[in-house]
Parts: sequence; C-alpha cells; structure tokens
Amino acid sequence: MNFSVAYELENDHFLLKNFSDKETSLKTVILSNQDDGPEEKEYDKLKCVNLLLSENLNHDDFDFSTIITSPSSLHITKEVVENMIYDDAKNLLVKTTEESTLKSNLTLISKITSEGQRLANVFLQNREVFILNLWKIFQRNLSIYKQTILFQTIDSKDSKHLSYKKLATYNLDEVKDCTDQEQMLFNDLASDFGPTLNVVSYTKDNGQLVITSTMKTTKIIIMAEVHNISVLQKSCLTGLLNTIDHFVQK
Repeated sequence: MNFSVAYELENDHFLLKNFSDKETSLKTVILSNQDDGPEEKEYDKLKCVNLLLSENLNHDDFDFSTIITSPSSLHITKEVVENMIYDDAKNLLVKTTEESTLKSNLTLISKITSEGQRLANVFLQNREVFILNLWKIFQRNLSIYKQTILFQTIDSKDSKHLSYKKLATYNLDEVKDCTDQEQMLFNDLASDFGPTLNVVSYTKDNGQLVITSTMKTTKIIIMAEVHNISVLQKSCLTGLLNTIDHFVQK
C-alpha cells in the first residue's frame, strides 16, 4: 500500500512524507498560489496527499479523498511525523479514515430520503453526472483509497446506442471509454447484477472490493481498494441506493 502524509509547518511550508511497504521518502513542500513554477508543481503533489495534518486548511483546495485533521487533537508534532515508520503511519491513516467515514455515514442516515430523491433526479437527467455523485459518495462513505466505477450509458438522447464508460477520479472530464477487457466484466459478472447493491467480493488482506449495482436498466460496477468495509457502511449505501431506485421507479 502506497500513501502520503503531510504536516503543516510555518510560512506556507509542509512536511511531506511518502510511505510504501518498500521505501519511505521525506521532503519539505512550499505551498504557492502561483500558476506556474516549481512551487506550483510541488503544491500539486500536496493536493493529492492522503492525510493532511493542518490546523488552518480545509477540504476546498484539496483532492476529494484527502482527509484533513488537526495534529494537536492527535498529539502529533513535526518530530513525530519525521520519525514515523510505515506501520505507525498506516495505523494513523486507518484511524482517521474510519473516524471520517463514520461521520459521513451518520450524516447520510440523517438525510437519506432527501439525498435519495436528489440523486434519482440526477440519474434520470444525466447518467455521467449521477456516476460522479455516486463516486463521491462511495469515496466519502467507504474507507477507499482507490476507486474506479464502470457503467453503461446512452451516447445521446437521440441515440439508443449503449456504450461503456468509466470514472476513476472526482472530475467529470475524466470519464473515459472502457477497455475491451473492462467491458467484458459486465458479461463475467452478469449473474451478480440485480440488487441495487451487491458485494461480489472483498479480500481483506489487500482490501480489494468489487460491488455491482443495478439501477433500472443501468448496470454499474464499483472496483475499489479499501481499508475495510463495515456493516454500517454497507447498510447506509444499500439504503441510499434502494431509496434512489424507489424514486427512479416512480
């Protein structure tokens, strides 16, 4: 598993540490609002960090999957990050991710009907925008650090041609055509479609998760790498997709 942790220093400087089970690297990154130059390139790396320890920043300027938390609340200092080994960093990432996903799932429960109705309307209007919303919800409500959604869609309102697309980021511009191998997955998993959410497989050792979903006649495959998947997470997402399906069928 590869991931990164950044710690906010002073004067727009951040300590960036990249972890993997093979090697670890440590460097200082300069935060810059310039449109070009080396500082901007370094800041791009910071925006994709998995865990950001900061007292001042929020999620607005960072990757959707970045978790931002206060280091003081965790009693973490610069020296702690500098000396952090892979296992300690991974445990910290898992802990903060689980806390974040718990909050997200409890929030989802409190508004599941209104959110389901909203997403049903999006589904009926634009499949790609719906998949983007779904990508964000799964990213936020599961302990995901990598995700790709494969889905069926109609090329245009005037065409009945069925095409196969995929989305692996939170950017709608990144919707791409499935490869032939990815398209074959819809045939390979044909017997797994039907329910609004069906966990086809989950391997705890490497966190690989495959979920299928059927929304009206649209088939969806979610392939992700997760820290874990709990009963609460599965129940919340199942409840949401069932609610969406209820409003779609009306």
